[in-house]
Amino acid sequence: MKGKLPIIILIVAVVLGAAYVTGFLQKLLPFQEQLYFTADFTATPVVNQNHTVQFNVSISGGVAPYRTVWDFGDGNVTTQANPVHTYSMAGTYTVTLTVIDNTNVSRDATKAVTVT
Repeated sequence: MKGKLPIIILIVAVVLGAAYVTGFLQKLLPFQEQLYFTADFTATPVVNQNHTVQFNVSISGGVAPYRTVWDFGDGNVTTQANPVHTYSMAGTYTVTLTVIDNTNVSRDATKAVTVT
């Protein structure tokens, strides 16, 4: 037993060390995800529907689930993830998407969208 004791102590130290490191990394992960949290969107005209645009969100990083808030630049807003919006007239609108992750970190994406 005398010769086996250092090996047992080494195994226990390695296991405890691995558990500590794993716990630390699990706590660090949400912060790391927030560093790389981005939001973007596309705006595609809907065929054969005047002044109508399909918006699609693209999210990377952050902590799911996500909430979205769209400001279409014409006084209308929605919280739908990928909305279809009909504008009252053609023009260029400043559209802002806000994405909020599960830790209440938010990211904005703003684009000029031309509506025909």
